[in-house]
Amino acid sequence: MSLTLFTSGSTDLPKEITHSWDFINQCADRSVKEIQLNSNDRVLDVFPGNTIAHYTVTAYPARIVKSQLYIANFDPYQYIDLFKRIKPTYISLIPRHLEVLKRTKGFAYLDMSCVRYMVTGSGKITQEFIDIFRDQGVQLVANWYGMT
Repeated sequence: MSLTLFTSGSTDLPKEITHSWDFINQCADRSVKEIQLNSNDRVLDVFPGNTIAHYTVTAYPARIVKSQLYIANFDPYQYIDLFKRIKPTYISLIPRHLEVLKRTKGFAYLDMSCVRYMVTGSGKITQEFIDIFRDQGVQLVANWYGMT
């Protein structure tokens, strides 16, 4: 049995990809192990439900370990408010998210120290990108570019 999903489209047009459920499960299990995701985590997922990242990096791994999972369409102002309310311990954002978030008034003052692990990818990550999140308190920023 297989699952047809899409890439995020952040670096080019979204690409349709088909993977077996065995592969999806292997990737999700690897994510759980790497992140050390557990039922005490609060996961904030802003990837569309038809993307590979949703299944292998955020929502599906969170469901496997029964983390508290919050799914929202990405809107920079709503993201900041939601972030403050749920205080996620695990997030995944891509460079395009940061570009948009930096244009908001609230992002520069957002305390992100609740985040023990953040995954990023979809393109080359600059040291500036990492530093911005680390300066706001994110404990670990991991670049999983090419994982999906």
